[in-house]
Amino acid sequence: MELTYHETQEGYLLPNLTAPMETTPDIETWGRRRKSYLKNHRKGMYAAMKIDGSLFPHLAEVNQQAKAMWSRLVEQLANSQKIDGAMKRRDPIKWVGRMNAIRSQATELVDRELIYN
Repeated sequence: MELTYHETQEGYLLPNLTAPMETTPDIETWGRRRKSYLKNHRKGMYAAMKIDGSLFPHLAEVNQQAKAMWSRLVEQLANSQKIDGAMKRRDPIKWVGRMNAIRSQATELVDRELIYN
């Protein structure tokens, strides 16, 4: 490792040091919800994870798992209730209402299993 220096106006030589760039993954909605939960309800765990650098990788992992779980649940619930494209064409208002209920149910399940656990 080779150090380079720059000279100040006062004549001092100071090393050109830069802190390593810490990349923080995009944690999106589910990761932000998990972070908020840890920060407000699991303060010790939140502080420990922040100190040892495992917070953002944890949030990114939870976000990825939650997105996959939510999509899978929405699809499974819609299939089990026979909500499909034909229903969407036949009765769009009813389809939207049923899909909104399914999305809410999937969100509650993901919250219970991954976010607030």
